[in-house]
Amino acid sequence: TAPSGQTTPTKVTLPPITLLARAGSAIALAEVQEAERKTVLRYYPTGDLTATSQQFTVDGAAAGSIALDDTRAAVFTFHGVTVIDLATGNQRVVADSNLIIPQQMTFSGDDLLVMDARQLLVYDDARTLIRDHALPTQPIAFDAAPTFAAIATVSGVAAVRYLADGPLPSTPFTSSFYTKLASASDRVYLFDQDRIDVLSTAVPSKPGFITTIPASGTVDMTATDTALFTLTGNGAVTAYSRAGVVTAQASISDGFDSQILGIHTAGNAVWASLA
Repeated sequence: TAPSGQTTPTKVTLPPITLLARAGSAIALAEVQEAERKTVLRYYPTGDLTATSQQFTVDGAAAGSIALDDTRAAVFTFHGVTVIDLATGNQRVVADSNLIIPQQMTFSGDDLLVMDARQLLVYDDARTLIRDHALPTQPIAFDAAPTFAAIATVSGVAAVRYLADGPLPSTPFTSSFYTKLASASDRVYLFDQDRIDVLSTAVPSKPGFITTIPASGTVDMTATDTALFTLTGNGAVTAYSRAGVVTAQASISDGFDSQILGIHTAGNAVWASLA
């Protein structure tokens, strides 16, 4: 850090720091003491790392991420998420906060948001789990303001109104008789005559419906972790994103008498067979 008035960085003597967080000018650093199975949180209200820090000791080794706002800090250990009152030093463990190991945590208004590679969990007032959002793809990082979170993912930027209620499930009046199934990371694709239903398995106990893809004329399908591929009787190969949006198309044929057989994936390539 460069203290006020200086332009040359100055080395600050600190123990090995595993995690850090910032809120305004304040900085929190987490030192994991593995031998003692403790985490020491060092809090610098003005961001001056040469000043004497406030220190809070949490039972367990911190993992994943820490979060900080004007009055609170949050640390994840095997107990779950511990919230520290920075004014009094009082600590409490958030109920149902050990469901995932956070990739990142942040405070947003009164809420605490916790994200891993599959879910975004929302804790009202950093106390009660009120929302569980399945993520559409692999996240990298996120930031939030009250009621809204922006997530950088491997496929682009996603946005979540994290306090909004999800759509209510609906029960169709007709049964589905699936004849083919393709599965990939966090996705299941079910083929039923003229449509493909896309389901999310990010939360295995609560598979969620994502969309239906029209599949008239489709004879086969296959999937990778990043896409679904279909093959129709006239030789059209179509690629869909994990959300069911068309991303590419190609056509194969070996003359008027060629017969389309099937489609598969192997070696990071898509193989369509015909006779």
